[in-house]
Amino acid sequence: MLFANNHLFLERCRSDRAHDVYEPVLRFNAVDALEAVRPALAEPVQVRDASTWQQQESRVARTPLLVSTDWTFTTTYAGTLVGRLPPHRWRNVPVAEGLPISELQRQDLPVAFYTELVLFEDELDDQGVSRYTVKLRVMRDAFWYLLARFWLRVDNMLVRIYDTRYFHRFGTTWLVREVQRREAPMEAVQKAVVSHWSASMMSVSPQAGGGTGSHLHRSNTGVQVDPSSIMETTTHWRAAYHCTDEDRIQEYVPVVEHHAEVLDLGL
Repeated sequence: MLFANNHLFLERCRSDRAHDVYEPVLRFNAVDALEAVRPALAEPVQVRDASTWQQQESRVARTPLLVSTDWTFTTTYAGTLVGRLPPHRWRNVPVAEGLPISELQRQDLPVAFYTELVLFEDELDDQGVSRYTVKLRVMRDAFWYLLARFWLRVDNMLVRIYDTRYFHRFGTTWLVREVQRREAPMEAVQKAVVSHWSASMMSVSPQAGGGTGSHLHRSNTGVQVDPSSIMETTTHWRAAYHCTDEDRIQEYVPVVEHHAEVLDLGL
């Protein structure tokens, strides 16, 4: 689904002697995001059952499907600089010198404005989800912070999280941009979730149950229940549940690219 009417436009206010002057800085919209969708790969992402379908015998002649763009709508779109700002003037800086994490985590600053926009979303024929969202937070008399995220989940196959973060402190001429991209096979992510959750449960169960947690217990129905099997079922369910939420799963998806840049808005 394309949300063509959703767009975000950021301007910078510069005080002149006579009046305030507003200069365009950055915009986000669905058309620009989709124009950045990369071309189709030589070996495109396939759904879980694709290999099974390809091996089945059929009397129907198979014709290769030729597509020009990636069917997952993977985009590296990071917003569009507007006005007189040249895209090539970004200067690379160490990631540690990029976003001021301590300032972003402050709880004493009042929120002056917040919005969240979806630029496009597709359920990939019930095989997952592909979505691009933009979140903007403005802290009164302090700064504004923006998170643009492309989120892809191909069920039982792949996870991608492409994040672009912007930060601007009021009263300065610097715009900070941090790009972080995560990607991994779904199986690897689920194993990481299961491993982390199992380790957490094992560290708690001896104290909680007064033992190793591996003994059989008789339920009210007379059927013996193995707590370890219950824990295993729970952890695998938890892994599948995590893979439907980009915020919950993010820490389990390895980073494949991470860099920070700054741009002087006063140029």
